[in-house]
Amino acid sequence: MLRVDLTPPQIDTGSSNTWASRDFVGASQPYKPSSPDIGYFSVGYGSGFADCATGLEYFDYVALAPALAVEQQLIGAAEFAIGFDGVDGILGIGPVDLTVGTVSSVGLAPTVPDTLLNEGVIKKEILGVTFHPASEYYSEGKLTFGGVDDGECTGPITYTPKLSNTTVAGQYWGINQTIRYGEHYLVKNEISGIVDTGTTLTLLGTAMFNQYISYTGGKYDPYVGLYTINATQYDELQPLVFNIGGTDFHFTPNAQIWPRELNVDIGGDPNAIYLVIQDLAHDCYAGEFLGLDFINGYTFLERFYSVFDSTPGYNRVGFATTAYTYSDAN
Repeated sequence: MLRVDLTPPQIDTGSSNTWASRDFVGASQPYKPSSPDIGYFSVGYGSGFADCATGLEYFDYVALAPALAVEQQLIGAAEFAIGFDGVDGILGIGPVDLTVGTVSSVGLAPTVPDTLLNEGVIKKEILGVTFHPASEYYSEGKLTFGGVDDGECTGPITYTPKLSNTTVAGQYWGINQTIRYGEHYLVKNEISGIVDTGTTLTLLGTAMFNQYISYTGGKYDPYVGLYTINATQYDELQPLVFNIGGTDFHFTPNAQIWPRELNVDIGGDPNAIYLVIQDLAHDCYAGEFLGLDFINGYTFLERFYSVFDSTPGYNRVGFATTAYTYSDAN
């Protein structure tokens, strides 16, 4: 039996397996299976799968909230994990095809949303996600299974089709978009990438990123791994505009910088201004993600409501503005 504490670092739209750490792995809320194992699981994360989790797999009761639970969820009990310090596990809510080959005894491992639908807990396989900027007083987020929370939106939801599984981006929650910096297009034609709560920064393909840095004047800080700008450059910063499904979503100057009160947490200068835009090639091995030109990561999703809709006949991703889209909290 497992009760899940839904804090943002545990929610991953870029993977689809759900697992929790056993008590001997240092978990603050250890998972103790209540049924026999059905085999083993092994999941890799990130570039070159440098982060990973392995252990035994179980069918078990999983409660997301008092009135939101499933009786027979496939869940891993991690006996070994790398890259997940301070996290008790992962709630993977990406496309189910990402689970192929990850569990020894099954071909596909149904995700938690799959099981919620199959057990009749929800009527539609829709997930609404809102995160609040980390620098806000109330910085946690909210997940809505089976629908959307219109109260979190300050504008209409714009939907765009999820890309086909035959594309690299389409294996995840992949979409097309264009991007411009102010009035300067970083790319005019639509490009393909993914929406991923499990990626902290917002990543652009190298050519687009180099243009962005030339406009902003950012300088690389090798000690932190981010680019910095000075106060004058910050005052001159222009919005990054993501056109998705025909709607412009403005990633404001304030949204483009790391929360300054958290600078010391990443080993930075408390008075510096760090950009949260990074080169995709910096985080991924060259050529590994050919056909994937951006990742709209957690820093992007802090500013917009997002919807992941797997309902047959739809299969789409949606975005809307929120009360935090134009926040100056950073």
